[in-house]
Amino acid sequence: MVAEARAGASVRQLAKKYSVHRSTVGKHLEAHGVNARRLLLLPHVIEEAARLYRKGTTLEDLATRYRVSDTTVRTHLLRAGVTMRRGGRRT
Repeated sequence: MVAEARAGASVRQLAKKYSVHRSTVGKHLEAHGVNARRLLLLPHVIEEAARLYRKGTTLEDLATRYRVSDTTVRTHLLRAGVTMRRGGRRT
């Protein structure tokens, strides 16, 4: 798990793969000296994410693209002044 995280796997991906909660993965990685927190997106990435979101890209798709949680994407977009769409899947 540590090697996979160091190679770029996200906590979300590892949690799914090993059927454990994200917090369990985070604790395991931190115990082995791996910073499991990828909470910050760079300003140019936030601008790009905002543009894509406004064009219809979902939070989930953006989260996958930037290898962070959809909550992290949402938080950054809200801080950037982006109005969130109503919840639910696109059809």
